[in-house]
This record gives sequence, C-alpha cells and structure tokens, in this order.
Amino acid sequence: MKHFVIIVSILAFSLALQAQDEPTRPFIEMSYEELQGFDVQGLDKKQKKAHKKALKKAKKAHKKAKKAAAKSRKKREKAVRKKLKKFNRSYTKTKIIRDDFEATIEVAGKYTVNRSRNTSFLDALNTTYAPTEYFLRAFYNPATHSLDIQAFVKRKFSLEVPQAKLNFLEISPAAYATRKGWWANYTNAKLRGGITRNINRISKSTDSCLGGICAFLEKFAIDLNSDDMFNAIEKHEDLALKVNSANEKAFFLYIPADHMMGFLLKLSEADSKLAYLGKPGREFRAEITQELGR
Repeated sequence: MKHFVIIVSILAFSLALQAQDEPTRPFIEMSYEELQGFDVQGLDKKQKKAHKKALKKAKKAHKKAKKAAAKSRKKREKAVRKKLKKFNRSYTKTKIIRDDFEATIEVAGKYTVNRSRNTSFLDALNTTYAPTEYFLRAFYNPATHSLDIQAFVKRKFSLEVPQAKLNFLEISPAAYATRKGWWANYTNAKLRGGITRNINRISKSTDSCLGGICAFLEKFAIDLNSDDMFNAIEKHEDLALKVNSANEKAFFLYIPADHMMGFLLKLSEADSKLAYLGKPGREFRAEITQELGR
C-alpha cells in the first residue's frame, strides 16, 4: 500500500510538470516576450519545432516593429525640433521698441513668407507674383493698458507697363495701375466661422521698373486680438485669414501657431500687465524641452 501511494504521487507530480510545460495556447498566438520566457524542456520534438518556428517569426516581427518605432520616434523628434526652431526664431526676431517720445510701446516681428501661393484676376494678364509676406506687430499703451495687435502684410506683383502710354498720359506707373484697376484695395479679412477683422490700408507704390516691367507693392494691416491667436494655438492650427478685396478674388493668409507663440512670449515681456500672453509659449517650450530630453 505504501509503495502504491509513492507511485501515485510520482505519477501525479510528473503529470503536473507536463501540464506546466505544455503551452496554454498555440505558440503562434504568443508574444515575442512570452516565447522567449517559455521553458521548452518538457516539450516533445514536434512542440519544440513549433516553438522554434514561432519564436523565429516573432523575433523578426519584433525587430521590424522596433525599427519602425525608432523611425517614427526620429521623425517625431525632427518635427518637434522644427517647431521649436520656428518658435525660437519668432521669439528672437521679435523686438520690443521703446521711445520716450511715444505713448505706446511697439513690439514687431520680422517679415515671414506666407505658405500659400495666392492668385488673382490679374493672372490673366501674365502677372508675376512675389511671395506674400507679413509680420506680427503690437502697440501697447502702459497708461491706458490698451493693446492693438496686427498682421502687417506686403503683397507684390509685376506687370508690363507701356512706357509710351505713361509718357503720353504724363502719369506715374502707380497712377497707371490705379487707372487700370490693378490695385486690390483690400477691404477686410475673415476668420474661420465668418468673424470679420478690419483692414487698414497703409500704402500703394511702385517698387521698381525695369525693361517695361513694373513691380507694384501694396501694404496693409489686419487688426487681430489675442483671443484670435489663443483659439488657434489651443487647436494646434494656423490662424487662417481670408483676405477680401474690392477688385479681385480673396487670398488666404496663414499664421502658424508656433510663430504666434514666439511673438506673444516676447510681447508678454513688454510689460508685467501682459505676462498672461506668454503662457502658451512658456508651456510649449517646457513641453518640447521635456519631450526632447526623454
């Protein structure tokens, strides 16, 4: 009886070991880590072969996924660094201008090229366009705490101007452009959703004339406010403006979020009352620095 108990115990222990070594589900369904940690000692030849085949396949897939993850991480890091570079450029290029003889402090950035090529009715006249350029600027009055923010825009196009007609009419190329209705005479700008922003026309002039081709320059400023910028920044998108004209079809101006954050951060340093404007930029800089430091 004693020997029988011992034999039964040994048999039960062997069955337990066998049950422990056998996979609970097919090897093909296991992850690479599970296959790596699986003890194959209790497997038969067929099972070991199946395990080896599954492990080889899983290892290949794991290596491929690891490579893809590294590539994705590198691509993401490159995009992040690019954003940070644009943000820093906007911040460093924006200047705070103080003048003891002026009531307001001016904060102005540098010209930036609009990312979209814009066309107009003048295209039919073989017009040559220079890229539309803009910069952000603000005027702050410390005494009244009034703040005016604008996008200052420069639009340039070139057209053939017959010198004989200029001589006959005794007018300048700029006056001839007015006579022909070439000036856009921008009227207003609209944000997404149809909110209208006022346009202040600054100047219309002839930039240069060479070989019968004259370059015409139209400058104007679009009134903005900090909420316009905050809303776009919060959505991680450009501030898009549809610029309307009395004489031609609208064109679109796009101001990137990182560009606005850099400008607002510098603007926030013009006066302690404006510190709140720098919050998006400070948070962006901290977040990016942390992400790149991982």
